[in-house]
Amino acid sequence: MSERSRFFQGLLAGGGLVIFGMVLGAAGESQGNAEFETITAKRIIIADTKGEPRISLFTTRNGGSVLIDSADGEPVASLGGAATGGAVILYNTEGRPYSILSSEEHGGRLQLFNKIGRPSADLP
Repeated sequence: MSERSRFFQGLLAGGGLVIFGMVLGAAGESQGNAEFETITAKRIIIADTKGEPRISLFTTRNGGSVLIDSADGEPVASLGGAATGGAVILYNTEGRPYSILSSEEHGGRLQLFNKIGRPSADLP
């Protein structure tokens, strides 16, 4: 075997080891924690240990929103931008709104709903 052939064999073997190390390093990193200065996305979904979405961060035409789901997948709370400011909504176990606190054109508003989702109080 010529010296040139041995050189290329060594080069290929060394390159293969470097690539193998990079692949192992990347696989190890994906299982750990990461730190970022800024994350830019249109939607971020945080899932539980079973892979089910539980928290969603997303944008709407009125701004940003956060939606929190129960272990059953029903919404329990949301916070978001509204046409006249912001809104906080709490839901019952069936996923129906229980209370809405929002900003309106002339001030705040609190709406309360009964178990079946019908309005029971409205304080403008």
